[in-house]
Amino acid sequence: APPPLDAAAIALRLAVAESALDALESALLESGGPLLGGKLVNAADCAIAPFLERYSHNAALKAVDGPLASLSLRERGTRWPHVAGWYAAMERFRGYSARVEGDAFSYAKLASTFARFGFGLSAGSPSGGKGAGKKGIRARAVALADRPLRGMKEIGRRVRRLPPPPSPPPPLTAEQIEKLESRAASLEAAAIALLPDADTARELLRLGNPPGSLLPDPLSLARAEALSMIVGNRAGIVADAIKGQALQAGSAAPLGILINRKPMAPVGAAHFDALLRVVGNALCASAPLSPASVLERAPEAISGALGSPLPYAERLQLAQMAHSLAKRLCVPRDMGKPAGEQLRAALQLAAHALRV
Repeated sequence: APPPLDAAAIALRLAVAESALDALESALLESGGPLLGGKLVNAADCAIAPFLERYSHNAALKAVDGPLASLSLRERGTRWPHVAGWYAAMERFRGYSARVEGDAFSYAKLASTFARFGFGLSAGSPSGGKGAGKKGIRARAVALADRPLRGMKEIGRRVRRLPPPPSPPPPLTAEQIEKLESRAASLEAAAIALLPDADTARELLRLGNPPGSLLPDPLSLARAEALSMIVGNRAGIVADAIKGQALQAGSAAPLGILINRKPMAPVGAAHFDALLRVVGNALCASAPLSPASVLERAPEAISGALGSPLPYAERLQLAQMAHSLAKRLCVPRDMGKPAGEQLRAALQLAAHALRV
């Protein structure tokens, strides 16, 4: 594994990045802007979009320092005004903003996942900690099963006279693990904070789809995309939700909920399927009915679908399952940014209605 970069090497790379952004600022000025091709998106804009998008969101998460932090969503234009104009122009281009661009929540979740990569990439870790024994047994079993394959690889390497493989990285120290855990927890909290609360969700879902429109508006298209994801993956979504409940059941309480100091029995697939149907109906709601008004009545709708009253304990579990699904949505992996925004809002508002 390559050695970690020291402060001087990091500073050099940041200087190269800043120089490249200075050159981009000059190119945009010469093109007449706001894009590299002038008024139209061209291949050069598409080529740099993933990098500038990542820089911007990482700057918003304070994952970069110095002048690059001015690419943050909150601070654009402080050093490179024409680059800031490029961002704005690309976000107006729906082929990019609605289909390709990631959103702030997904980048925050991705950053928290990357922060945990150090655990898996290390050759080992200090003994102790939750699950250390099971992980050690599993690692030894994998190593034993992999021994014949490693032997064949070693023979092939010697026959071809290849240099020996690099040594594995040293095990993480307790201090390094603590630092990774702290960083991952901080980024996870930053991601959760970006999920819409009940009031924000109501605002996003207050308008119904225009009835009988021959040319669907962007809002209707976003909701239709979100609905198609639910319908097309319904069985898998329900199975994952139930599996998640089963995993939680091994902890002190399923989904972290205790009633009278006793863990609740997990709800079944029919319950979560009924919740998904309510969310789907909300996304289909046409004016004057709004998605928000449909979701506010989620408990009653689910009870009606099940043909029996919905106890509050089961409502709490369904609320947590809806919240968990909202956290798992990733843009643009699962859907475009507008669709993800609408579906997360619908799941969060359904969860709120089930809790109250």
